[in-house]
Amino acid sequence: VSTQSTGMVPDLKLVMANWNPLKSPHEHVDIFAQLKELLETEDEELFPFAQKQALADIDVFGKIVYDLLLPRFRSTIINQWRPKEYEVCVRLIETWKPVLPPAVSEHVLDQLVLTKLKREVDHWNPITDTVPIHEWIHPWLLYLPRKMESVFSAIRQKLIGALQEWHPSDPSALAMLIPWREVFDGVGMEVLLIKAIVPKLLASMREFLVNPKHQQLAPLQWLLSWEVLLPTRHIVSILENELFPKWLNTLHHWLIQTPNYDEVTDWYLGWKKLFPSSIALHERIRHIFNIALDMMNRAIEGGTNRKTFTLPYTPLPLPSPQTLVSRPGSGLNTSLSSSTSNASSTPSASSQTAVSAPSSTTDEMSFRELVERYAEEKNMKFVPGKRTSEGKPTFMLGRANILFKNDLIYILEGGNWNLISFEDLLKAV
Repeated sequence: VSTQSTGMVPDLKLVMANWNPLKSPHEHVDIFAQLKELLETEDEELFPFAQKQALADIDVFGKIVYDLLLPRFRSTIINQWRPKEYEVCVRLIETWKPVLPPAVSEHVLDQLVLTKLKREVDHWNPITDTVPIHEWIHPWLLYLPRKMESVFSAIRQKLIGALQEWHPSDPSALAMLIPWREVFDGVGMEVLLIKAIVPKLLASMREFLVNPKHQQLAPLQWLLSWEVLLPTRHIVSILENELFPKWLNTLHHWLIQTPNYDEVTDWYLGWKKLFPSSIALHERIRHIFNIALDMMNRAIEGGTNRKTFTLPYTPLPLPSPQTLVSRPGSGLNTSLSSSTSNASSTPSASSQTAVSAPSSTTDEMSFRELVERYAEEKNMKFVPGKRTSEGKPTFMLGRANILFKNDLIYILEGGNWNLISFEDLLKAV
């Protein structure tokens, strides 16, 4: 390689001494582009028959970039860059992308940008921070498409913690989570919702009163607003457990009082209109409204005279982390208490006490115990792994390297720990 090209290095080092890549990303790009072209031409002239690996071993330009340019990038990104000002770093990456060797570009993203993003997320406070986190995280999905799971996991944990004091009447939580709908994998988002959102929605609906005289719909509207994020089966489960037992009980007590059937019909049709099509057309919800219609028809024909009410369907299990997997031994206790109510011709909210919400009992078995039982049944190897992750032991299930953390399962794929459901794990092994 000519002394002309290598002799430029000391001069470049002097010229770049006070350069700030974030403030002046285009500075020196032309010099390095010319140097790259010059050195690549010299390599081809000197080694016309050399193999690609041999050329890589004598890559003078790569060495110059590594010794001269990379330290400037490292110092500036790690010490000066504020990740919320993502544009300046994205501009730097885009400006130098045509010039940098692919390995150097990858190093800048993986070791510098990603490291700084993790640090910023560690200090991020979802409650007090005024800049939505998706605004400065999402731009990096294009550059780090398969490297962000560790960042996402930290964000989810922060969100779960921040939502401990959240109330369903506050729409800010939904607004905060919607931008992550297409970013978090399905299991990750569902776990977040079940841990942080569903318990609050359940508590709100548990206090919901069905009162035809003066109906307050706010808690139901809060629940239905989450239809854009919460899987339909979970909303249906909450409705089956916390709304419709009270709703059908109210209808029953209304019908045994020889009511105005036009009022009952209007009430019934009004409730049907409250639900979005994804809920209203669900087979289990349609079944409940058909039950109500049958109750009304029997009442008109004089067939309703029982004072007590028994729930005529078995509700789905309430959403919980355990409902994400198939748990052996899980069951649903749908026994209901019965009582008599002296209701007026139009039932009041007090008639809600005539039926109690169904309770569910699940076999409290950890994921590790589930996996261990499965391995025993299938005569599959399940042993401690040779590595640890964040101080937690890993395990080998067959050929799969897995980790149990916060009652969740992670599998090692391509050097990254990825969240996986129990069912998908069984498919993978």
